[in-house]
Amino acid sequence: MLVRYVRDQSRRRIGVVVAVPRDHDYGIGWSLCHVRKDGKPLDRFDKEMGLKIATGRAAKCDMRELIIPHKIRDAVAEMDSRAYDYYKQFTK
Repeated sequence: MLVRYVRDQSRRRIGVVVAVPRDHDYGIGWSLCHVRKDGKPLDRFDKEMGLKIATGRAAKCDMRELIIPHKIRDAVAEMDSRAYDYYKQFTK
């Protein structure tokens, strides 16, 4: 499993993006704490719960069907590229 934590301007964790292997490909999932428009978190990010939510989404969801929050779109795109390079050796 590949993991990347998303941080705010103060370097606090506010979310996580993961990539997990599936049958013949990989899945990408995310979890993000509730964030105000000015970027400040409204709740506290829980590492264990974030990983649980993100891995659940990665295992079940299709990337084309996910609605990805604007705040983490770049992190998801980077994870997709990273996961493609990492998992292509296992999917041959």
